[in-house]
Amino acid sequence: SEAESLAFAAAEGAPDNSDVHDTMTETLLRDRPSVGADVMNSISDPLRYVQSSVVGGLKLTSRLGLNIEAIQRNQRTTDTDQLAWVPAHDRELNLTLRDSTIDRDLSLTVGHRNAVNSFYTGNIHGDFNRTGPLTTSFTLGVNQFTDLSPDMQVGATKDTFQLGLQWNPESRWFVQGSAEANRFHAQDRTYMGHGFDLGASIGYRFRTTYPDWNVRLVGARGIYSSSDNVISSLGVLLPDGTVPSAFQFMPQNFTQYGMMVGLGNDDKNAYSRGWRPFVDVGYVHDSNQGWG
Repeated sequence: SEAESLAFAAAEGAPDNSDVHDTMTETLLRDRPSVGADVMNSISDPLRYVQSSVVGGLKLTSRLGLNIEAIQRNQRTTDTDQLAWVPAHDRELNLTLRDSTIDRDLSLTVGHRNAVNSFYTGNIHGDFNRTGPLTTSFTLGVNQFTDLSPDMQVGATKDTFQLGLQWNPESRWFVQGSAEANRFHAQDRTYMGHGFDLGASIGYRFRTTYPDWNVRLVGARGIYSSSDNVISSLGVLLPDGTVPSAFQFMPQNFTQYGMMVGLGNDDKNAYSRGWRPFVDVGYVHDSNQGWG
């Protein structure tokens, strides 16, 4: 097309110009298929696992796209007095249909997970005013993954409603906030309890372009309530003689606060010509675990 020819001609005259590169990326890669892979190793007790994932995407039209993601967790228990048994593999397969424009992004995801039980999952997600200083998001999900505790990760799910808000103007300051309401179930849909999670952060960028070092003050609050149900399907996760009541699995209330330092947080999922490392480290106090 004429636009592609102009982009190539401009690049030949200014090969190191970042603006030209961005134009070419938008022009040439907008409708191209994509593929990626990721491996994460979690070393904590009493559950250790290696999570591998593969994702691929294909544009169907200028707005519609189709993504598929496969996840496998190879897992084991390190303390049978806390977590008596876990399935060796936890597998997920998700298919996402996305309708995306410059200003907003909507997606519908349906999936299947095979862990303690085999079941279907689904969620709807939206991001709005993506190019403006104030962006909002929501998620509505059924049978979603939760890692609030090792027992919950292995054997439970959540039905969730989430709202997010981000103020990210042209200045160096930025603010983020989120609120989440959840109903927790065993994977056979036995009700376990409900909870609310709130999170907020305020940050300052030392640079607005890469390397965009930033420092953030963060805080979070989790409030949970368990049902009186006995969760028979999850009895295999507990030591012999322990009654699998919902109270045994639901997490404790918590309050967290601390400071984080980050680099490249806005670029970790973005395309660039060269390698751009990103990092996020900090020191946080948890009301149950202390500082760490």
